[in-house]
Amino acid sequence: MTLAWKKKCSGTCRTWFVLDIVPLMGASTFVFRLSIVLGRAFEMFSDYLPDQYIVPDELVFEVPLLLLSLALFARSALPIVRASFVTVDELDNQVYEQLFEPMGLKWWQFRCLLATCVDWEDLEPGRVLECESEFDKPDERGNNDDYLYWLYDGEVTASYGGLFVTTIKRTEGKNIDDPSAVGLLADMRFLYKLDLQNRAKRKASKKERYDPVDVVRYPMATIKVGSRGARVMRINSAKLLDLMEHDEQLAASIRALLLKSLQRKVGLLLRSTTTVE
Repeated sequence: MTLAWKKKCSGTCRTWFVLDIVPLMGASTFVFRLSIVLGRAFEMFSDYLPDQYIVPDELVFEVPLLLLSLALFARSALPIVRASFVTVDELDNQVYEQLFEPMGLKWWQFRCLLATCVDWEDLEPGRVLECESEFDKPDERGNNDDYLYWLYDGEVTASYGGLFVTTIKRTEGKNIDDPSAVGLLADMRFLYKLDLQNRAKRKASKKERYDPVDVVRYPMATIKVGSRGARVMRINSAKLLDLMEHDEQLAASIRALLLKSLQRKVGLLLRSTTTVE
């Protein structure tokens, strides 16, 4: 076997390992996409190494694939780079321990959230966080951005159809594993948009025409800040969806958190109904 052929085989083996084996190891999206970039680079290198020449037809095929792989890798890497410059305070540590860590979110993924879509806001009494009759309309300030909220301090009220449902009060947040917790607030519009996104993907995979009208809008409560005001952590929904698109492990943790939040709210509703009766 010639030296050139040995080098060709060596490069092919590395390419096979990176492209086929690494994805089976359950690696994160970041590691998976990095492996794809390395695999494409190894493949081009193994073609060039034996005679220092690459057939132009192969370049036409390989270069676009490499550029696409680099673009996808950059989408996964950018939040991690930004997270390295984030300053974390005690309040951030507390929300991670109470809300995200129990759902399996890693610390570096939480820092990505802080760098991309999470901030804190003090809300005045009467501020509407979610309105049952407005799925796609701008809020009272003309803002089209949707947010998820986690109540750290203060109070919010929930009502539906003009009827009072419950009041939620906090002084230092509450762990999501606590049966009396409610988790994320104003989450129904986010679930609706997540459903839209998933249905669009399924339609695209089947090459069918996608019609958003096919998706039934979920009933949702009106969430309003109470008389004490409130301090909340808020998550930009559009930016969170984008992060979930490029990090499957993060997406799984967020979906688990949404499910746990719904479970907690159902429990709260049942307890409040029993109390009323």
